[in-house]
Order: sequence, then structure tokens, then C-alpha cells
Amino acid sequence: MGRTFYLPLIGLVLLPTWGMAVGGEAGASPPATAEGAARIRPVADEHLRRAQAAPQPPPVAPAPPSLPPNRPPGVSGPFPAPPSGVAPSPVQPPPPSAPIALSLTPATTAGPVGLAGAPAAGLTDLGSFAGGGVPLMLGDLAPIFGVPDPRRAGAATDAIRVPWVRGYKMADNQSPRPQDRVFFAFNYYDDLRQSPTSGLRDVQVYREFFGVEKTFFDQCASVGLRMPLNTISARGDVPGRGGTSTAVGDLTVFFKGILYQDQTSGSLLSAGLAVTTPNSPAGFAGAPFAQSIRATSLQPFVGYIANFGDWFVQGFSETNVPTDGRVVTIFYNDVGAGYFLYRGANPDALIAAVVPTLEVHVNTPLNHRVSHALGAAPGTPDVVDLTFGTSIALGRRAVLSAGVVDPVTGPRPYQLEAVVLLNVFYGQRRTPPTPPPLY
Repeated sequence: MGRTFYLPLIGLVLLPTWGMAVGGEAGASPPATAEGAARIRPVADEHLRRAQAAPQPPPVAPAPPSLPPNRPPGVSGPFPAPPSGVAPSPVQPPPPSAPIALSLTPATTAGPVGLAGAPAAGLTDLGSFAGGGVPLMLGDLAPIFGVPDPRRAGAATDAIRVPWVRGYKMADNQSPRPQDRVFFAFNYYDDLRQSPTSGLRDVQVYREFFGVEKTFFDQCASVGLRMPLNTISARGDVPGRGGTSTAVGDLTVFFKGILYQDQTSGSLLSAGLAVTTPNSPAGFAGAPFAQSIRATSLQPFVGYIANFGDWFVQGFSETNVPTDGRVVTIFYNDVGAGYFLYRGANPDALIAAVVPTLEVHVNTPLNHRVSHALGAAPGTPDVVDLTFGTSIALGRRAVLSAGVVDPVTGPRPYQLEAVVLLNVFYGQRRTPPTPPPLY
């Protein structure tokens, strides 16, 4: 019993001593750890410096997440998994959209409104009215002028008045715009006035002429030919005068070129030259009683077209200059205005458009003017003519025009003139140049 009591007592006495020994060993470890760290730190710093000085590899972008395939239309629910062993195809991004181009042309069809209410395919649309929707001018007969009777050259008062249709007038069946066309025209002149001593009465003149015009330089210029066929009929009170005679007239070659044009409205300014050669017989239409002076004539001119919707104005100003001083030099001013009274919905219809027109022709002689002095040689008077007419578009390729000409000043060179014109257009249409887009 005594042994049992003293064993725990001995343990309680020895336990503090054992704890102090253990504690002393633990307290001695820190000095040993600090000394080792002091030896290791320089080596670690050297490794860190070398690691920082070494080149670093470029960063690797993380792979984009795989997108599920597009859902088929009408399929709901989760996306189906791709087949085993097949990687889903990456979704391609949509292509970049092109920049929006802003054009200088209007939102509607570019170009002027042409025949039958449809937009013209360019300013030189070779449809019925060939260019801006404007028909050709009808024209008039230039004034007659008097020359002494060649059989009585000394008698100035005994003269006949010869119709000045031997020459050419640019406003007759013409447009200021260059065109591709073939044409035919017919003119009838009733009761040409004559000198009381000419021995002629009931003088009538018929004139047909045929021609062609061809454009070049992208339809900005043209060259044309015109050949007339003249017929004169008269009753004579003097033997050897009167009767009917027919012969070809003088050939005319004309050139036209555009100086300026508005690509939107079809308005333009042009200029050119007409040359008439004296290839006809000495007598007008070959008649022995209608002798006149034959000379080459030069006719420089300017032309213009101004469009105002359904209205338009066009005209010529030209000077006929003969190479023979005995022939009168005449200054012409011709202005015409028209209105599109009807435009059909179908440009291929038989009657696609109807356009009435009114023209004013002022013919001013610059020399050999008429004189009322006794014994003076007959000359050329100032004449103003009014032309009333209508042009009818026959489909896309032809225009039929008809009109009457009434002299409103005196002395009247003739009682009345009738005009019938047929123009047939050919060639390809040209689209006007398109301005570059703005970005």
C-alpha cells in the first residue's frame, strides 16, 4: 500500500524537471534557424534575379469558348450534342458590311422625264423625241428676194421675186441636240407674191427634202446631209414664163456640237455650221422663168433647249452669209415653245405622245433691203412668221409633225405654208455619266 502511494508522488516531483529539459531544447532551436536562413538568403536572391532577367514567353490568349451550333428554325429545347469524335465547327463571324454609298443622283431614276411619262434613258435617249423629250422645230420659209430679170438687166423695176428656198435655214426640221436619225420633209407654199411686172401669177412651190444625221464623240456632236427636191408651178402672162418644173436643190452639210448641257433637266447649249453648195440648176427647180444667183452659203449658228417639266423652249440664232455679194445676207432668230399635252403609259404604243408647239421666226436682211424708192432694185423685206403645229410620237422611234406657217408682216412673201415632217431615229441609247459615290 505504501508503494502505491509513493509512485504518483515521485512522478509529480520529477515532471517539472523533465519539462524544463524539454523546454530548454526547444528554446535553443531559434538561434540555429536564423543562422541557416542567413546562409540561404543570398542564394535565393541570386536565383530570383536570374529568373527576372530571363526573357518571358508571350502570353497565350485563352481559347474562345466553343459556341453551340445555330438552332435550326422551328426547333426548341437544348442544343443537340455533336456526334462523338467530331469537333463542332466554329461559328464564323458575319462578313463586314460595306460602307453605305451616297449618290449625287436623285432617288428616282436619273435623267429627265422622257417620252410617254417614262424616265428617259439618259439625256440622249434615242426614243421618239431623242434627247430630253423635245420634238424638232418645224421651221418656216425664209423671205423671198428680188433680182433683176436677166433678160432685162437694165430695168430694175422689171424683176421677178425668186423664193429663197434655194438656201438652207437651220431651224427647218432641226433640233439643237445632235441626233441619230433619217428624215423626210414636205413643204407647200401657196401664192408666192411677185412683182407686178414679172408676168407671173398663182406661183406655188413644193419642196421635199431627204436627209440623214449621225452622232459621234459619245453623242455630243453630229454631222448631217440634206438634199432637197424642188418643184415650182406658175401661170405666165408673158410668153416663155409659167409652167411647172422640178429639179434637185442645193446640197447642205451641217455640223452640231454641244457646248453645255444639264444632265438633270436635259437643257443644253450647242453651236455649229451649215454649208450649202450651189449644185442645183441656174433656175430655181430648173424653171427658166425663175433665174437667180447661185452661190455657196455659210451659216454659223447657236442652238438651245430649256426644259421646264412638261413645258420646253428651244431655238436657233443663225446668220446666212453667201459668198457672192449680190445675194442677200440674212440674220435669223427662231424660237419655239411646246407642251406635252398627252403622254401614254406605254412608250411602244402607236401614239405615245402629243406635243403642240408655237414658233416665232424673225428674218432680218442685213443688206439688199427692200426699198420703195422709184426705180430702186427690189430687195428683201423683214418678215416675221408664226408657225403652229403638233408633233406625234409613233412608238419609240418615230415622230410625225405637221403645221402651218403664217407671215404676219408685210409685204407677205407668200399666202400660206404647210409643213409635214417625218423623223425616224436609230442607234443605241446612252446612259448619262454617273457621279462617283460619296462615302
